[in-house]
Amino acid sequence: YYEHALEKKVDYLTPIEIGGVNSTIPLVVSALTGKPVLDGDGEGRAFPELQMVTFHLGGVQASPVTMSDERGNTNIIIATDNHWAERIARSVTVRFGGSAYISLYHMTADIYKKWAIKNTITKCIAIGTAILDAKKGGRNILDSLLDEISGILIFTGKIIEVQRKVENGFAKGTAIIEGSGDFNGKKMKIDFQNENLIAEI
Repeated sequence: YYEHALEKKVDYLTPIEIGGVNSTIPLVVSALTGKPVLDGDGEGRAFPELQMVTFHLGGVQASPVTMSDERGNTNIIIATDNHWAERIARSVTVRFGGSAYISLYHMTADIYKKWAIKNTITKCIAIGTAILDAKKGGRNILDSLLDEISGILIFTGKIIEVQRKVENGFAKGTAIIEGSGDFNGKKMKIDFQNENLIAEI
């Protein structure tokens, strides 16, 4: 559908974000079509809205946006800008039942090289490998993960409260975590909109 909407051939694929199923769908499409997947994405993490990507910052238009669901329903969006592409695609996704396959942000390889966050698929594989190796070797998984991503532990504890609501196709809310160990007596609040956005201690 995307090639039909573009009226040109697609030569390569890439995830729009590294997070959840959106990281892996291009790999499935690659296996089915033989088209290569570029090692990168437009965010370096998961984030809730379609225009929250480096491609948008580079002036790349999301449209045309093609969407389909598991029933075979399809939709093509030609939006006036990327914010409108997000709004319309979100509404369609809700009507599809909360999940949609989507293709967007067509660009040349030169533009991709300039604006993509590179090597993120490789990084995901390295993270998975570090976790598996830690399990096999009896090493602390969290320590292995922090080493692999040069991460910093900001809090430990248990979730004691979650407030959630669905609004305009997003799961929005907060989670409260009660500290333990070095963080005993403290609390952390996480604001989320599909993905975790801000952690506040």
